[in-house]
Amino acid sequence: MPIGQLLKTDPEYRLVGMKRGGLFRRREVFVHIKDGKLVGMAEVSYGLFGERGSSSGPAHFPSRTEAHDYFTGLGVSEQTYRNVIEPAIPLRSL
Repeated sequence: MPIGQLLKTDPEYRLVGMKRGGLFRRREVFVHIKDGKLVGMAEVSYGLFGERGSSSGPAHFPSRTEAHDYFTGLGVSEQTYRNVIEPAIPLRSL
């Protein structure tokens, strides 16, 4: 099963954003929130030659502004960021 389809059917991951990048390219962003904390992220890129996926563990951002810029740059809407992601982001102490 392709990684994008697997993430869409996994109840622990939630599709939070999609960004189109050209004629045949798009990127989907998934987050894994458990017990109110962001514990992982996954990104799937689709192009002419199929799809590529990448994932990472919990992200640590030094400020809410940096976290906001990161997620909105990936194609996450302002409303989804404020309601779903922002409350779950662990902030690294400076």
